[in-house]
Amino acid sequence: MKRFDALKRFLEAQTGKPLESLEPIGLSPEDVMRALWPLNKQVAAAASEIACDSRYGTEVDATLEFMGRDGLRALETLSSGGLRLLRERYLQAMAMAKANEHAGTRIMVHLPRGLTAVQTTIAVALFLLHGMELDATPDAKREH
Repeated sequence: MKRFDALKRFLEAQTGKPLESLEPIGLSPEDVMRALWPLNKQVAAAASEIACDSRYGTEVDATLEFMGRDGLRALETLSSGGLRLLRERYLQAMAMAKANEHAGTRIMVHLPRGLTAVQTTIAVALFLLHGMELDATPDAKREH
């Protein structure tokens, strides 16, 4: 499933309304980092000794989609390779948010008004982490 489709499906399921009818609010880079922070506990457990491999992308994306149904506990189903890839996506998203904050970006993501903290975490994860392509995995960088 494409990133926007997964996000739209999640938001419409959570609100019971078509996405187009929802009033958007802007999330600052700081809001984005705050929303992603609850994932830190799970991704921090990913061993850096495990190679980061983009072949786990389908597993990671499916797990992010399952978060819409199962909440953050869906992350417990990830294989060690999937968790390692999610960790790299998470770190890249946090770095991107910090860079946007430093650059003075005021709004980084728009989401519907009225989401709970957990819903916001899942929505931001779907928006930023689902389908994220890494320029190069840390392991590939070490080889050069």
